[in-house]
Amino acid sequence: PETARMDSLQVAADCVEAIPDTRALLLECTNLSPWKDEMRQRHGVEVYDVVDLLQWVLTAGRANAGPTVAHVG
Repeated sequence: PETARMDSLQVAADCVEAIPDTRALLLECTNLSPWKDEMRQRHGVEVYDVVDLLQWVLTAGRANAGPTVAHVG
């Protein structure tokens, strides 16, 4: 797990470094989701995954519903 964490954080760093005006990262694999908060803190960008997308879709029809994101882990 620690190797995966460090590799994931490094890829995020590489992305933000390669494109300095990056405002968000999209994680295509839910195996990366446990490190979303750390990526946000380290790189100052928003980090989203498929769970966020599903929450937005499911709440889209509700009046005054904004995205609600909960980290479970």
